[in-house]
Amino acid sequence: MTRSALLALSAALAAACPMSAADETGKAGSSASAPATLGLSVREFGARGDGVTDDTPAFAAAVAECLKTGRALIIPAGDYRLTDTLRCHSYSRERGRGSLTVRGESVRGTRIHFAPKSPNAVLFEHAEWFVVKDLSVLHAAPGRTPVGIVFATPMGVQSAWSTYENIAVNGPFKYAWFNRFTMHDQWRNVRSHGPACHFMFALRDSHDDPLGKPEKGWNGGSSGWFHNLATLDGVICDGGEVAVAGAPMQFNFVQFTAQGQETRGGAENVVLPKGEPGTGLYLVGSDATPGGALRGNTIGAYYTEKTERPVYARNAGVIRASSAFFQGGGKAPYEAAIVLDNTRLSLGALTLRMPFNSVASGRNNAFCRIGLIDGGNRKADLDASSRFVADADLRGDR
Repeated sequence: MTRSALLALSAALAAACPMSAADETGKAGSSASAPATLGLSVREFGARGDGVTDDTPAFAAAVAECLKTGRALIIPAGDYRLTDTLRCHSYSRERGRGSLTVRGESVRGTRIHFAPKSPNAVLFEHAEWFVVKDLSVLHAAPGRTPVGIVFATPMGVQSAWSTYENIAVNGPFKYAWFNRFTMHDQWRNVRSHGPACHFMFALRDSHDDPLGKPEKGWNGGSSGWFHNLATLDGVICDGGEVAVAGAPMQFNFVQFTAQGQETRGGAENVVLPKGEPGTGLYLVGSDATPGGALRGNTIGAYYTEKTERPVYARNAGVIRASSAFFQGGGKAPYEAAIVLDNTRLSLGALTLRMPFNSVASGRNNAFCRIGLIDGGNRKADLDASSRFVADADLRGDR
């Protein structure tokens, strides 16, 4: 068919099936409204994102509308200054208790600057089904004493089926995450730099004494609180007193890093008990009874650097770990790499590139088994009821 014939055929088809202005408008309207069907932007409620304006009222209005309509909260690129709590949860008989989905544009692009008004001021207060992706939270008023909490549940409320992905937290917050009861939560590709405690899986409601003796309460009865079935994958906790603290049970630490936890005597601890050294994993069951001890935590790959005590576990049942690598300088030598109290740890392989006075310390029927050890000494500080077993030594000088 010739070019002139093709042009004639095209013109005939256009004349036979003309597109009306309404069709054009409908298509344009569909395209323009598509993002609104997925979520509501904080910009639509007046958020400026200039790093100076207090965008809290705009965010609060956007959150309220999203909870009402069931849409996601969208935060485009920008610097948003917030000074008060965003209550991202609601309850209805029809829907039950739930929370928002919050989406930024990217970790570098969407930056929230939080200026907490008190030590326990919370930025995102949420319940279950809370999803947050692709943003950073920075401390807007950094000082010497850690202040503020980035993510937390209200008193007596659980965080379940929640997901945190591609998130950076930066600054001297008191906690990055404070959970009162956790179930089926996921953290993926998270970098937390600066909080005194990065992840607190509390034994009690109090923000000021979360590791104290558990109260007889709503999720544990007389044997105390616990948190179960969660995954931390691709998580780095940098600085502060402790990376993960509290009572996790059947957690899976897939790729986990703790670095820079040095309290230098612990006299100024605000989260860990006074005098406790900086700790990577501080795992504590509520008591020594079978109902109070934790069970089934697993570690895939665990890396620490300049952390005084990589592992402390009390009444933590059985911990199974594939591999660990402890290195760095800091003010080493440190006292013990692994401290166990009424806990059993089976570790496949351990590489030590940092001096510790002992590789393991054990009390109250503690048991530590390490398959392969590369580097470091082989000393263990144990009471009469505890055991330390190293099956093989890559250096050959057991």
